[in-house]
This record gives sequence, structure tokens and C-alpha cells, in this order.
Amino acid sequence: IDLAKYDKRYIISKRDNKPIFDEFITVPYHHSKSFTEIVTNMIASEIKRGNKALVFVNNKSIIETISRTLSKQGYKVSTITSDTANLSKSVHYRKLLHNEKFPDADALIATNVISDGINIMNESENYTCIIAPHFKSSPIYNASAIKQATNRFRNPYKRVVMPIFIPVDDKGNEDEERA
Repeated sequence: IDLAKYDKRYIISKRDNKPIFDEFITVPYHHSKSFTEIVTNMIASEIKRGNKALVFVNNKSIIETISRTLSKQGYKVSTITSDTANLSKSVHYRKLLHNEKFPDADALIATNVISDGINIMNESENYTCIIAPHFKSSPIYNASAIKQATNRFRNPYKRVVMPIFIPVDDKGNEDEERA
């Protein structure tokens, strides 16, 4: 890889310079309307692999849609948004904040309200962090925010997965101007 083509290179690691996760996977998608389905399938896929999923999505209504869909499929899902966190309505948020334990769920889907300052003591490596910004200009779509989100787990874990929107024109060509 020619690193001269890139503006910056970030290495995400713990204080002892050991990698916190084994893989960083990007999943390109080409139609913005498929975002919710793509993220839902990513989460279901990780759960089927035996991993718990910590998912960051920057849109509350999309979080609700994904949660409903996964629940209908039989998965146990917890959600945390600024509404539930600020009002401390969420039992899952309070437990996460005070006990630093992943909720009793297959997936925890949250806005960036927990991407900074929350520690999760994962008891095994069977966890995946999915960072799913709905738009390129999302506050969770920059290197600093990605580093913060990926460092929520205190012990090493399997992977980070991130969908990347790559628009295409009417002929099926990648539209670099809009990407």
C-alpha cells in the first residue's frame, strides 16, 4: 500500500501499544436507502458468529428500526440514545455506566452518547464494534471519534466493522464527486 496517497494514518491501540481488536473491516454500499438493511444484516451476522455487537449509529429513528427488525428475528437488543441517557431512563445505560458491563443482550445499539467516557469490561474476545455513520459528515465519521468508539472495550475483541457509502451514478460507476 502506498501510504503517500493518504492524508493521515492512525493506529488504534491500547496504552501498551497492543492492538485492541484483530480486524478492521469496511463494507462498501452504493445506495443510501439500503443503509438500515446493511447495518441490520451486519449486526445479525456478528451475532450468528457468536459475537456480541456494540453498534454506533447517529440516527435515533434508524436505531429504533434496526432494533425492531432484530427483535422480530429473535435477537435481544438494547438501545441507548441521548433521550434515554440524559434522562437516565435506560436501565441498560445505568448498568453500563455504573457496572461497566455489557447489557444482557446480543447487541447494544447507541448514538455517540456512549462513544466517549464509557468503559465496557468485556469478559471475552467475542465482541464486535460496528461504527455505522449514516452520512459522511456525521460526528462519528472522523478518525478521533472512531478511535474513541473502538476503545470502549477494555479487553481485546474480534473486530471493528464500518459500512462506507460510495455513491454510484446512473451507469453504475462510482461517483467520486459525491463520495
